[in-house]
Amino acid sequence: MTVHPTTINLPPDVYRRLQHRAQINQRTLEAEIIEILTSALDAFQPSELAMTPKAKTSEEPGWPLGFFEATAGSIPDFPDCESEGDFEVREKLDDVLG
Repeated sequence: MTVHPTTINLPPDVYRRLQHRAQINQRTLEAEIIEILTSALDAFQPSELAMTPKAKTSEEPGWPLGFFEATAGSIPDFPDCESEGDFEVREKLDDVLG
């Protein structure tokens, strides 16, 4: 059953940000509003339901908005370590097997 929402008056700044987010996610304005509302409502469901994977739609790009910005550089740099030396020289397999 499809429900037709009423018209809402958004502040111009909110409307521009919503349009920008929809464009980044390659969604229509309506699809972006539905995604935002669905995500907010899903947060209030019991944990076992929230863990159930949601089927992807053709409008979803696959990565959440801001994923790469939030995770880039999250792995700490490895400390500089001294070299452990050269690899040992082993006999050739043909020489061992004959």
